[in-house]
Amino acid sequence: MRLVLIVGGSQGLGLALVQAYTAAGWQVIEFSRSGTGVGHVDLDISQQDLASYTHELNQLATQPWQEIILINSAASILPIAGVGQMAEGELLAALTCNLVNAIRLIEHFVRLFATHPARKVVAQISSGAALRPIAGWSLYCASKAGLEHYLRVLVLEQASQLQPIRVVSIDPGVMDTAMQASIRAADSAQFAELPRFQARYAAGELRAPRQVAAFIFEQLACVQGGERLVMQDEA
Repeated sequence: MRLVLIVGGSQGLGLALVQAYTAAGWQVIEFSRSGTGVGHVDLDISQQDLASYTHELNQLATQPWQEIILINSAASILPIAGVGQMAEGELLAALTCNLVNAIRLIEHFVRLFATHPARKVVAQISSGAALRPIAGWSLYCASKAGLEHYLRVLVLEQASQLQPIRVVSIDPGVMDTAMQASIRAADSAQFAELPRFQARYAAGELRAPRQVAAFIFEQLACVQGGERLVMQDEA
């Protein structure tokens, strides 16, 4: 039996991943606010309460899986604003969604599955913003950068384990998702790179989520752990 846990699986890349793994015969558990399919579990990643996630994993941890994959695709680009121009509530919500709860998801997974004999993978959807500062995206950039360094530590720790978890970060590039729509709707006064994102959309340069999901599905089947996977443009 093969199990995949997908956080943020109700739309965009997360939904495409749900469809890819379901078609391949995996048991899929999808965590989101608005999902409706088989295997859906209600979870709002922007809130402190992760009880539905922890309860579900507690039930699954004792079963004899051959493979177990956790993919966190949930994130928010908002607020898009300069430093010093964000409300306190916006700041806390962004950090909770993109950094604090992303770490909590992984912590609980590691705690429960550390000694499980299955092949185990933790995959975090990242961004080029983890490596490059972008004006107006301070919270998103900081969250993604902090999360990647957290994953590097996890890779280091898992290297000495008898039943190691393979840990990867995935930069999917620019996709045609609701997040990109939010970026294009940003205030140009707060986001200097707005014309570049609008031009890429107009030129049809955004990848379809199903294309990225196929890449991730293929890569996660053979990762050794410690990789930062970047989906390159086709030649």
